[in-house]
Amino acid sequence: MDKCEQFCVDRTTSTKKHLDKKRNQFIKVIRTMVNSSSFKNKMNKQLKLSNPKEKQKMRESYTKLTKALKNKLGINDNQRILHCKRTYCNKGCVGTIFEDEPGDGYIKLIKSKFGKLANFTKIRKSFLNTRKSIFNGKKSVLNDNFFHTMDKTKINELKKSGAISGCERDITVKDRIFQKF
Repeated sequence: MDKCEQFCVDRTTSTKKHLDKKRNQFIKVIRTMVNSSSFKNKMNKQLKLSNPKEKQKMRESYTKLTKALKNKLGINDNQRILHCKRTYCNKGCVGTIFEDEPGDGYIKLIKSKFGKLANFTKIRKSFLNTRKSIFNGKKSVLNDNFFHTMDKTKINELKKSGAISGCERDITVKDRIFQKF
C-alpha cells in the first residue's frame, strides 16, 4: 500500500469515527426530545384527535425513524476510500470535473453514472455548465495537481499526509455549483 492509499484509509477511519459520534449525538437528542413530557402530551393530544388509521401511521413513522437512526450511514468504507482516492490520489484529476480540457474522462463518467436516466441530456448539460463556470475559459484549473484556489496551507498539509492531488473545492451556497435542470 503506497503512502496515498494509506492516507485514504486513515482519512476514512477518522471520518467514520466523526460521523458515528455525530449520529450518536443526534440520536441522543431525539431520544431526549421524544421522552420529554411535553412531547408525549402533544403526541397524546394528536392521537386523540386522529382516527385509528392515522394513529397507526404515526406509530409506524416513529418506528421507521428510530430504526433509521440506529442504522449506520448508507456509505460503506470501500466507497469512502474510492472517493478519497479519486480526490487525493489522482494525478491530473482524471475522470473528475477538474480534469484538463477536453475532459473526455469526465464526460464518460457522467454517461456511466447517469446515462440510463430519462433526463440524462438535462443532467449532462447541467454538469457541463458547471464545468464551464469552473474553467471560465481556461485550459486547466489545476496547479501542481491541486485545484488552483485551494488554500496553500491545506495543500501543504495534504501533501505532508500523503495526498498527491486535490480534486476538490470548497463549496459555498453562493457558488450555486448545481444549477437547476
